[in-house]
Amino acid sequence: MKFAKPVRTALAVLMLSFPALEAQAALNAVDPGPYNDTAHTPYGNFPIWYQDTNGRALELCLSTATIAADAARGLAGGAGCTLLANPGVFNPAQPIAFPSNFPDESFWFMGDAVLNSGGVVVNYVSNLEAAFASGLPTAGGQISFARIRIRVSLPANAPAGNYTVIHPYGVEVFGVVAGGVKVVNLTRDVGIGGNTDFTGPLKGDIGPFLMDASVPTQGLIPGTDGVSFFVGDPNSLRPVVGSPFGTNFLRIEGPAGFTPVQQNLFTVMGKVFTTEVLPTPALIERTTYSRAAGATVGSVVAQQDVFVKAPPTSVSVTFEEPSAAVTTMTDGDKSGGWFGQSTNPPVPGGLISVRAANPPLNSDVTTTSTLVDLITISKAEATCSAGSCSITVEAASSDQVAVPTLTVNGTTDMAPVVAGGTLQTATFTVSPIPPAQVTVTSTNGGSDTENVVVLP
Repeated sequence: MKFAKPVRTALAVLMLSFPALEAQAALNAVDPGPYNDTAHTPYGNFPIWYQDTNGRALELCLSTATIAADAARGLAGGAGCTLLANPGVFNPAQPIAFPSNFPDESFWFMGDAVLNSGGVVVNYVSNLEAAFASGLPTAGGQISFARIRIRVSLPANAPAGNYTVIHPYGVEVFGVVAGGVKVVNLTRDVGIGGNTDFTGPLKGDIGPFLMDASVPTQGLIPGTDGVSFFVGDPNSLRPVVGSPFGTNFLRIEGPAGFTPVQQNLFTVMGKVFTTEVLPTPALIERTTYSRAAGATVGSVVAQQDVFVKAPPTSVSVTFEEPSAAVTTMTDGDKSGGWFGQSTNPPVPGGLISVRAANPPLNSDVTTTSTLVDLITISKAEATCSAGSCSITVEAASSDQVAVPTLTVNGTTDMAPVVAGGTLQTATFTVSPIPPAQVTVTSTNGGSDTENVVVLP
């Protein structure tokens, strides 16, 4: 069996984030199946496709289609899919048939690189992989996972300390005591599972899919068969785009005395799923409103804020209020984070309808979310003695006109700190230990959760 559980042979393996490296929704969706029908048989009863948050779907790369040399300038050309031969199990020269002649390892996506300079060698793998729990093609044994693999070899005289590897899908820090071969050996597989549930890789590190940086028309490389398209040529080392953090390179940094090394060439493999047009990914992150008294007696100032994750290539993302007013949203930095604001009077509890269009890659999609107030907890403190804790919570709603009732942890109603004010408070006793967090909910639908500060 060639897949592996996470391996950490360095002194320490820590996940760190640069300030700009926020968590991302890596993949959006997977072919829902069923996986044992006629359509899935040629794919070994695996999902045919995975879709990323940019809307692109890649199918399990089992095609024998080739890429012409110089199909895009500088491409070496060759097989569009990397099919790994295994004598007695799989012969790529013969027709694929499950399970008699089927790869024990295959891929929806591969994005690999090697950095080799001055005795520093970093091998990097980012794969979305299909395999089998028993190691051999077996009905019912199908598994899928998202893999990050980093192996680092350093010169014998390399300084001891923390080494940081920056790659398209994150940042890893390893403690190293001395130079040597594979002093860092990390394999992180997320989502191992299958047979009927292949959703695990959606929570992994892979995605959005990397693509050849130099290829126009949405990053598609045509196959020589006239019907296949690829996001990269696995036979060529190429610059890429697609990192959710903008880190489209492989870099290693180290302690004092170590000179950082970086390179930006990858081999990328992925066959575009073109059998059907999938819906545009659209995730509503927030639909909140605020309102307060205006400058003149009886007037109200209000706004509605809508945040959506959708492909940065989307032609349009809009939201519609219950009144049917439509607001066009914007993605100013082309990161896939769309924002829209309306100053129309809000309808608390009303539905906000978001429509995202990303042609020609995806079909339009509409999704809804309830408009709620924004709750902000300004204080959550605990004072404990003799096995009893007094908890004080202060919070406010963004609705300062029809001030809602706020409740702590679903049981304790809050009251205004000052009569007629918008800041509300509650004090209650728990024993024997304080809660780690408190949640304040509003009768207008909003909520906020904060850690409790335990005072000395």
